[in-house]
Amino acid sequence: MAIRPIRTRCSSCVGRINRKRNWFVEASRRSGAILLHDQAGTRRGLTSTVEAGTAFERDASKVLEQYGLLLRQVGGRGDRGIDLRGTWHLPLVGGRMPSGSIALVDERRPDVFQWPVIVQCKNERIPIGPKYIRELEGTIAKETVGTIALLASSKGFSHKAVDLLFRSSAPLGLAVIEGQTCAHFAVNRSLRQLLPGLAVHNLNGRVILHYFERTIG
Repeated sequence: MAIRPIRTRCSSCVGRINRKRNWFVEASRRSGAILLHDQAGTRRGLTSTVEAGTAFERDASKVLEQYGLLLRQVGGRGDRGIDLRGTWHLPLVGGRMPSGSIALVDERRPDVFQWPVIVQCKNERIPIGPKYIRELEGTIAKETVGTIALLASSKGFSHKAVDLLFRSSAPLGLAVIEGQTCAHFAVNRSLRQLLPGLAVHNLNGRVILHYFERTIG
């Protein structure tokens, strides 16, 4: 009986296979979805875009809480793209409530009023464009009139997105969240008309808000 020789991979074949494997790992890393396997081929861990997005929502909620926004995660079927929902707690300075507002006085803190807010979070790899501003306009149109909508991004916003924000008739704001810090915050004229005492200051990568003479954050 003839004995068939065992075929082995040549060094050039092994090199090509390794290069393909390295390319796949790097491509997966760039896509944000990395599967790690041990030598037996079993899964050791997973970092997905969904998990990263959920973590960013938690970070955004914690950061915005520093500015009086008390938010909860609400993502799911029928959420219309809303990731966080809650209220903006602002000081009731001199007993002044915004005229014609939908705000409520906090019974536990009579010196504070609450304003309804929704937030969409985008954990993208590049500054996000005007497409998301248009989506947010459509989402807020289905909310109670006067609800404020914020768009939080991990990588900032394009010039076209910012321009569209300031032209929008919906009360909108933008927040750049970097780790545990709000690096930039902006609101449009429609939002300022709802909250005329709100002033935004972006100072050296840190945001400070004022509502009338009170400092927030």
